[in-house]
Amino acid sequence: MPDMVNHLQRRCVVGNCVIIIDKPTLQLAVLRKEWLRGEYQVERQAASTLGERRIVLTNEHERLQTIHFKSAHSTKKGSIVLASPDDTTNLPESFATLYVLTNLTDGQRASFTAQLRRGGLIVKYTIAR
Repeated sequence: MPDMVNHLQRRCVVGNCVIIIDKPTLQLAVLRKEWLRGEYQVERQAASTLGERRIVLTNEHERLQTIHFKSAHSTKKGSIVLASPDDTTNLPESFATLYVLTNLTDGQRASFTAQLRRGGLIVKYTIAR
């Protein structure tokens, strides 16, 4: 998950992100914890840097703090939405990035990609066993 969080932190600049994963409410806590680790790393880098780079890192840290997470079942607004393969409702009308961490049927894949913004990115993660 740390790989995905690093990538996700950069992709949130482009727009909303949707993560398709089994047990999204359980994974929400795991993702949030990794996100906070990433925030802390950026904060530490900013604290140990001087000059213009420090300003850039401070702005990056502030931006990361504004990102909100939610599961597809929640009614809250969120920049990053976690959904199970069966959740095609309560997603943003369009999103810039789709992360797929589980197997999807052709119908599910078509449903999610139909909501993907033009020029959007699909990232497929395969878990090695």
